[in-house]
Amino acid sequence: MYILAFDTATKTGSVAITYEDQLIVNYTRKSDISHSKRLLSSIELALKETSLTLEDLSGFGVTIGPGSFTGLRIGLSVARGLAYATGKPLVGVSTLEAMAFGLPFVPYLICPVLDARKGEVYAGFYKKHGPTLQRAFPEMVLPPKDLCQYIHEPVIFRGEGIGLYRDLFLQGLKKEAFFVAEGRSASVGACVALLAFEKIKEGQLEDISSIKPHYIRPSEAEIKWGGKGVRSK
Repeated sequence: MYILAFDTATKTGSVAITYEDQLIVNYTRKSDISHSKRLLSSIELALKETSLTLEDLSGFGVTIGPGSFTGLRIGLSVARGLAYATGKPLVGVSTLEAMAFGLPFVPYLICPVLDARKGEVYAGFYKKHGPTLQRAFPEMVLPPKDLCQYIHEPVIFRGEGIGLYRDLFLQGLKKEAFFVAEGRSASVGACVALLAFEKIKEGQLEDISSIKPHYIRPSEAEIKWGGKGVRSK
């Protein structure tokens, strides 16, 4: 079962193809080039590298947030197009869950963090129970200082938010805080593919039209026009 998946929610976009539970190709690129300009070309390269066609795939996976609002819309639009065109299933995966999944054999609380701008971060808490990853607390958006107040045990951080708030986390958590560099953990796209494979294999499928971006908080446009968003704390 071949799965093509990609992440456009983070600045470091990634495209991956897996066979069963094995990663066979992965493209990760952090640059100022927008996801709209590099996503399709990266997908084309991944397929060419593996000598696969879209018809050879068993399904698709995509990050649905939280993350870049524009990136999420681009990724989900492309993913839906591929799924509709091929008739193959599409699985939406939480960006934070995929980030946490990329840290195997971690005995600590896992906290993926993304820059949410406005002095806030998107964050979630996960724990590994054997091979199973479980969400320990609802995903949220909040100031990084407030995030520390939720943590009362050793925690390992992963994500782009580390670069901005590492010192603050160290100040608030002292020796309880650990950090993983992005280059030392599996790409988000690869983790999305592996998680999508498990869901497709177990028949946990959704209607393609029902898969929506998970913004956590409303976009500027929604605020301007009176839209309502969800904000967990």
